[in-house]
Amino acid sequence: LWAVLLAVGFLAAVLWGRASLTAGEMTFAALDVGQGQCLLLESGGFTAVVDCGGSYPEEAGETMARTLFSAGLTTVDALVLTHYDLDHAGGAVQLLYRLAVDRLYLPAAPDDDSTAQAVAAAARARGTQVLWVTAETQVAFDGGALRLLPPPGDGDNDGLSILASVGEYDMLITGDLPRDSELALLSRYALPQAELLVAGHHGAATSTSQALLNRVRPESVVISVGADNPYGHPAAETLERLEAAGAAVYRT
Repeated sequence: LWAVLLAVGFLAAVLWGRASLTAGEMTFAALDVGQGQCLLLESGGFTAVVDCGGSYPEEAGETMARTLFSAGLTTVDALVLTHYDLDHAGGAVQLLYRLAVDRLYLPAAPDDDSTAQAVAAAARARGTQVLWVTAETQVAFDGGALRLLPPPGDGDNDGLSILASVGEYDMLITGDLPRDSELALLSRYALPQAELLVAGHHGAATSTSQALLNRVRPESVVISVGADNPYGHPAAETLERLEAAGAAVYRT
């Protein structure tokens, strides 16, 4: 009897978890990983993870893996890392070891970047296709697409930007791009109005510029940030810009 009850309970938990991620046309989630970023997009059976790092990077990878498993998802179709700071990429190796990843999309990196080397090596060991994004890349899926944009500059905080679209709903992710790189991105690409924007660099004052807000005019902004972090994120001036833009603000 106990075995039956446990089995029923486990099945109910899996079905509830899966329903919470897959009940609608699309689910977008920012996981609470402290001072870092782990983003999850699920739509019509397509699963994408953008960035995987946090205050404790390896734990961030485990958090993402458990979130997927709890929803009955065992495969990631696309794992995209915006850049190689540990708070964005440090959990990727753990995630790769925990479940199957079909394709890994990475920005170009110096040959001596240990994080880039470790992630690429883990991916190859697991049979994951590794793709280096040096030009605009389209990842299509049923009902939508990921538009991967290469780094607009070569600064430490430059990396990939991702425009994720499901039907008429657009979401923009810019990693840690600073203001000057945001301006370069805007001058290079025709970005649409986006219903959702992930604030750059965890809400730092030097990102999510007025120019970016004027272009994408987000209805909602997600800030992936750790409580009581030593950097003062999100900055008061960033929050003031978001309030003036009329965007609803959500943060981890």
